[in-house]
Amino acid sequence: MNNQDTSTSSSGGAKKRRSTENGPVHIFGAGALADMDRLCMNELFSDVSFLVEDELLPAHRLILAARCEHFRKMFDGGMAESKKRQIRLNVPLKAFKVILGYFYSGKLTVDTLDEDAIFEVLGLSICFGLHELESALAIQLHESLSVGNVCSILNNAVLVNHAQLTMNCLQFMDNIATVLVKHDSFLLLSKESLEALLPRNTFAGDELNIFQALHNWSRHNQSVDIKSLVSLVRLPLIAVKDLVGAVRKSGIVESETILEAIDKAIESCNLPYRASERLGLDVANGASRLLITMNEMVLNLSCCCIINTIIACSLGSTLVLKYSYDVEVSCNMKHWVAVGKLIFPSHATTMQIRFAPMPARFIRISQPDRGRKDILKEVFLIATLLNSNVVIPQ
Repeated sequence: MNNQDTSTSSSGGAKKRRSTENGPVHIFGAGALADMDRLCMNELFSDVSFLVEDELLPAHRLILAARCEHFRKMFDGGMAESKKRQIRLNVPLKAFKVILGYFYSGKLTVDTLDEDAIFEVLGLSICFGLHELESALAIQLHESLSVGNVCSILNNAVLVNHAQLTMNCLQFMDNIATVLVKHDSFLLLSKESLEALLPRNTFAGDELNIFQALHNWSRHNQSVDIKSLVSLVRLPLIAVKDLVGAVRKSGIVESETILEAIDKAIESCNLPYRASERLGLDVANGASRLLITMNEMVLNLSCCCIINTIIACSLGSTLVLKYSYDVEVSCNMKHWVAVGKLIFPSHATTMQIRFAPMPARFIRISQPDRGRKDILKEVFLIATLLNSNVVIPQ
C-alpha cells in the first residue's frame, strides 16, 4: 500500500507533513486525543487520586506531569504529595474536573458553566500556571462583556488579580459610563472594583450621577466605610446648586469639603475633568456650531473628549486661505486653553495643528481680522485623538 492509500484509509483524518530528511510523517492527532480523553477520571492504570469536595477522582501522574509544570513538581520532587496515592485538594470540584478534562483531551468545555464557575476555572488556571487556558478564558469573558455582567466580571478579575481582564472591564465601563452609573448592576461592585474605576479620567459620566450612584451603593453596602470612596468623586465638577442640594443632603460629605469644592470650582482653571478617549474618531462630527460673533465660532461637542489634533478644512472659498485663525479649547466655556494657530499654506485647503492630549467639550476658532466678518462660515473643523500612547492629563 502506497503513502496515498495509507493516508486515505486511516481513521481520524490524518494530516500529512513532509520532511526533507525523514520522508512523509502522518499525524493522527484527533484519534490520539480521543484515546487520551477516555482515560480522564478513569481508574484504568490510575496511579494517583485526588480527593476534592469528598469525591475521589482517579488520575495518571505521567499525563498530569507532562501537561502541567505544577504537577510535575508535585510528583517529581521533595513535596510530600510525590509519594502519596491519594492527595486532598482544596479546590472547587466542578472547576477541577474541567481542568482534568483539559489535561487529557486538550479541550476547554465551559458551555455548561455559569460565570462564577468560569472564574473558578480561571483561578485554577492561574494557580496551576496554565497560561494557554487562562488566556482563552480571559478572552471569552472579555467578548461576553455587557452592561449587565461587567461589574461582576470586574469583581472577579480584581479578586484573582488578572490585570488584562481587569483593564478590559474598566475600558468597557469607560464606554458605557453614562448608562452604567444608573444600572442596577452598579450596586454589585466591590469596594476594590470601585477603587479601580472611580479614579479613571476616562470614566466620563456626569459627576453628579456618579456621586448619586455611589450614594445608592453605600445604602446597599452599609457595612463598608464609604469615606475613601467619596474622596474619589470629583466634587468641583458638580454644579454649586447640586453641591448645596443633593450632595449636602446625602449626609456622606462633610460641609467643609463641600465648601472647598465650591471654592475650587470658582477659582481653578484646571479642574480634574473626566473625558472620553475615542481614538481616531472625529468627535466634532455632528457637533453644534455656535456663531458667537461674526469673527468667533464655537463647536459644542456631544461630550467631553480627549483630543490632540484639530484639522481645519476650507469649504471651497479662496478667501479662507488669506487669513489666520486662533484655536482654543475648553470644558466649561469659562476657561479657555490656546492650542495653536491655523494658517493655511498657499493653495492648501486643509491645515492641521497637534498639541498635548487634553479634555475638551468646546472648541473655539476666531478670526482676529475685523475686516472680514463671514469667513468662519467657510471653515469646517475635525477634532480627534490620533496617537495611541495617550497620557491623560490629571
